[in-house]
Amino acid sequence: MLVAGGGPAGLEVAWVAAQRKHEVHLFEKRSELGGRLVTGSIPRHKFELRSLIRFEKRQAEIHGVHCHLGHEVTAADIQALQPDVVVLATGSLPALPPVPGIDTDIVATFEEVLTGGKAAFRHAVIVGGGPTGLELALHLADQGCEVTVVELLPAVGSGLEAISRKVLMGLLEARHVTILTATELKAITSTGVMIRSTEREGRFIPADKVVIAVGTRPDKRLYEQIQHLGIEIHQIGDCFEPRSAKVAIYEAAVLARKL
Repeated sequence: MLVAGGGPAGLEVAWVAAQRKHEVHLFEKRSELGGRLVTGSIPRHKFELRSLIRFEKRQAEIHGVHCHLGHEVTAADIQALQPDVVVLATGSLPALPPVPGIDTDIVATFEEVLTGGKAAFRHAVIVGGGPTGLELALHLADQGCEVTVVELLPAVGSGLEAISRKVLMGLLEARHVTILTATELKAITSTGVMIRSTEREGRFIPADKVVIAVGTRPDKRLYEQIQHLGIEIHQIGDCFEPRSAKVAIYEAAVLARKL
């Protein structure tokens, strides 16, 4: 059995299948296991996620999963290895809004900012007011950045549990994070963003970093390359449809018990 991707879904399906006496080879393109959980655990208020990463890694070790780090599995690898089952847990790719200037140098994804160490910028606009955008806003504000969150919907924090949202919003208010709802990103320049809200004319917000946090899209590239090979293939986690780590781990455990 071959598992492509060492995030929470890939790790879970790998060790549960290995526990059930499958020979499992897991390939992860990064130099460490954990996937987006590693990135998600960077903000100090989410540090506890690392205990979940440690648990998943330890279970893979105990049950004899063969982990190949720093190796992005390819269609050629799969053809050469001829596994009886391939489980794709390749995750997702950042969704980018189709606006002028999206390829400007000051634009970054939320992952790039979180993994880039201490912020070397002071004025940030975060596009997207979901849980990821708000948590990133708190992370940057704690580093001394002046942060503005731009959200198209009439409210931010959709998907957050009520008490968590209340606490997070209080922390953002205390750090003077500006939150603009019902506001559309119109364009990005080398010095900031053009926005327009339903209540006022368009205006320009200066920034030296624009961070995109509007969600993700499934990474189906490997599936499209191997779907014709006649091998049993399963897709789990964000590569099938973006979802929470909890849901991804659950469906991975269920799949492993069916194989």
